[in-house]
Amino acid sequence: MQRQDPFSRDERRDFRTSRSTDDHSAEFREQEARDAAEIAARKRKWLTVFIAVFSVVLCAVLVSVLVLSMRRESGTAIRGEPKEPLHKPPLSDEDAQTIWSTILEARETSDRFFAAKAMGKRAECVRDSARVLPLMKEFYSRTEFGKYEPKRIGVEAAYQLDHPESDRALVFTWAIMSDYTRRLFVCERSGDGAVRIDWESLVGYCTMSWETFRQERPTQPQTFRVLASESDYFVSPFDDSATAAAFRLGDLARRQTIFGYCATGSDVEQRIRRHLKPGKDNYLTLEVRFPEDPQADNQVEILRLLAPNWVMGFSDEPTFTPSRFLLLKES
Repeated sequence: MQRQDPFSRDERRDFRTSRSTDDHSAEFREQEARDAAEIAARKRKWLTVFIAVFSVVLCAVLVSVLVLSMRRESGTAIRGEPKEPLHKPPLSDEDAQTIWSTILEARETSDRFFAAKAMGKRAECVRDSARVLPLMKEFYSRTEFGKYEPKRIGVEAAYQLDHPESDRALVFTWAIMSDYTRRLFVCERSGDGAVRIDWESLVGYCTMSWETFRQERPTQPQTFRVLASESDYFVSPFDDSATAAAFRLGDLARRQTIFGYCATGSDVEQRIRRHLKPGKDNYLTLEVRFPEDPQADNQVEILRLLAPNWVMGFSDEPTFTPSRFLLLKES
């Protein structure tokens, strides 16, 4: 219960100014001391409550971090659980088992690939290795081999394709690398039954480095895997929006940006726009070159859309034609 103050405000003021030493002022000083003690007690009480709440929150955060760390220590374990496919009839048990076994093989292939410290060993795990090994050698001549390794790997979806020559399957995979970038790549089960990594989509392979491309400004066609979005950047010689369509093209690390142009209404523009989602970076593989007598190092002509993603060898009409597929959600 709050103690009744026997002194009025005026009496307190008079005491401070007169500094009386009689018994009344002594009682007043005792009341002041009791008030100060009560205030200090309330402060200690609230401080104790604050420390208790802060300790509970801190413990919860530490436990969450510990749990996440323990989950990530399992390396490339698949982080997901099956859920019903969208816009498709439910999977039969046989189809689900087939696709799930492909996912597990993709995980094992990813483990072997990243565990290998020699380029030749990694090449054994990649799709179309005879063609890709020379590309790997060229790429790692300008990029440090094994510079970034995955901290975590997961699967987004798996597709079983109806193919005229073989029963192919694709596993769409992502990795959080040691530089904390997110990489998307594909594992494929081809006609021989083995599951291999599409190395080109993993590293975002281009026939030239972005730095060399902008320095040398080649007019010969070059293959580039880009993150594309619409743009309104129109500068000479591509300064007429009525005759040219503009697109912003970026690299995997999002450190480089150039602008690509094609004729308005052309087949190239229509195919690109079919695969652009507004407000997002879209994975496209393009054939580009600099115009004759280029005026800048960031303006190129788009000659062809080679793939509506970073995986070569599949038609974009439509992008993929899966007969059966399995989507995964984060567990």
